[in-house]
Amino acid sequence: DHSPRAPSIVLDELLDHCEARTVGARAAMVVQHPLQPFSPRYHDGRDPRLWRYETEATPIASPGAPPGATRSVNAVRTLSLTQLVTFWSHPAKWYCNEVLRFWLPSDLDVGSDDETLVLDQMEHGIARANLLQRALAGGAIAEDALRERMIAHGALGPGALGAAQLTAISAEVTEAIAGIDPAARRAPVEVRLHGAQWELSGSLDGIFGDVRYIVRGNSLAADRHIRALVEHLVMCAAAEQPGATVPTRTLIRYGKNGKRLELVLERVAGAMQVLEQWIDALAAATVAPPAFFPAAGIAWYETITSEKKGAGDPYAKALDAFEREGFKGADGDAFDPYVRTLFRDDVSLSTHRGEFERLASLLFSPFNTRAGARR
Repeated sequence: DHSPRAPSIVLDELLDHCEARTVGARAAMVVQHPLQPFSPRYHDGRDPRLWRYETEATPIASPGAPPGATRSVNAVRTLSLTQLVTFWSHPAKWYCNEVLRFWLPSDLDVGSDDETLVLDQMEHGIARANLLQRALAGGAIAEDALRERMIAHGALGPGALGAAQLTAISAEVTEAIAGIDPAARRAPVEVRLHGAQWELSGSLDGIFGDVRYIVRGNSLAADRHIRALVEHLVMCAAAEQPGATVPTRTLIRYGKNGKRLELVLERVAGAMQVLEQWIDALAAATVAPPAFFPAAGIAWYETITSEKKGAGDPYAKALDAFEREGFKGADGDAFDPYVRTLFRDDVSLSTHRGEFERLASLLFSPFNTRAGARR
């Protein structure tokens, strides 16, 4: 009979308690969705918290129109480059954040109050990444003020220990950026691309001359590898626009087994067409969690593009990466908290093999013959 239905008494009491302690808490915490998916409230922009599962254009009731009258709205999907990158590099996280609108506690970790003495692998990597970014921007990486600031923020150990740690990390950074001239650095490129029903915007940095550099202090993790591929294709799509002066070459530097390696990505022809297909896949994935997994995907891709004889079966390699504990310094996709949250008792690559291979082919096929050589 369309009459309001009161929430659980327990929930109502909780909201009353929050309201008593903080005025406006109830209004801030409660989202009242319209009964019908075609309500104009979903499109008038007054409450940005409203969202729907539907991906297709829905007939929308026009404000002030006669009862039963509707208008067809083909809404333009507005995306940031970060959203597109996250969709492919961590689909389960993207689905939870963008569609279900929740974040797991690991994303909200505020860190520890313990004083830093010995840097663990993650702390070392973060400090190195920050110094790499500073060095590529032309900043000094061994000055006293920087060391004191990093010590104060807990990024280094205290006193002489922090100084020794900074010296060691600075040496790694210097080796990683050897041959890159900071004077050739260009301002970040602002990207704005338009498709039939979408708009994509973002910026790309790390451009020196006519090459974009991505420098990793150590290994190239699966999500970072995918991020580099996605950003490279978007850069190539931007270069297809009239009058564009955007590079079409990306050089990725990283470390593996104590060696410094480089991966070169060359221009992808028809990048805008590929981008259109990628965004179609993103739109379709708002209905159900996308069955694509980054560690498994990279293992699948590297097997297909390997020049070694007997590289193995791509799916078998993907399955190994999906299930392996400690894969490339981190657990496989099956242990990812977002994957386990979404798929629960169905955390199995074999169950989703068809969809996984379809999405893997869609993502990686533009690079199968253009991945360049590791050297």
